[in-house]
Amino acid sequence: MPTVAEFVDLRRDAIAMNLYFDLYEIDAGIDIPQPDRHLSAYRELRNAASDCIWFHNDIGSLEKEVAVGDLHNAVYILHIREDKPLQEAVDASNVLLGEHVNRILVARTN
Repeated sequence: MPTVAEFVDLRRDAIAMNLYFDLYEIDAGIDIPQPDRHLSAYRELRNAASDCIWFHNDIGSLEKEVAVGDLHNAVYILHIREDKPLQEAVDASNVLLGEHVNRILVARTN
């Protein structure tokens, strides 16, 4: 089982939100210059938004995923890796989700 930090990188890739962000930009007629796409603030904004989406999903789908044996869930990994009771892992996950939201707010101002 991965650590929470390892899982963040894996989950960010698995959810493939960058593809959807790119498609949204096309649909909305947004043309971000190529050099700007490499700016750290731009990358952080996209990563933070992606992390909010998948973390919110993991919190909301925990019960179903545990019931069917799908243990690729950030809340469940916190529960196991940090030896927390499940409700404490949910509470900690909500705090982490708030941190991801704050990352978006900070990245938007940079």
